[in-house]
Amino acid sequence: MMLSRVIQPSFRRALGASCGVRSYHAPSDFKEATYNDLPVPEGSWQMHNDAVQRKHNMRLLMGVGFFAFTLIVSKMSGAFQFNWAPPMKNK
Repeated sequence: MMLSRVIQPSFRRALGASCGVRSYHAPSDFKEATYNDLPVPEGSWQMHNDAVQRKHNMRLLMGVGFFAFTLIVSKMSGAFQFNWAPPMKNK
């Protein structure tokens, strides 16, 4: 217990000074970020947008289809009632 209180700070101090983890100044090889460092777009944005929209539309259609299938199966099995009108007592 007492030995760990002596050894741990020594290791932290020795490792911290050598690896530069706690340096409060900029490193010597620091380079300011500029707009030239940003990625440059390539290709047609319209073609990329069309591909993304096609994928989103397919997911939307699959979701609507699955929802409709679920409603139909639940209505046919009798597990789900829509209650569109009150029950007719005279029939």
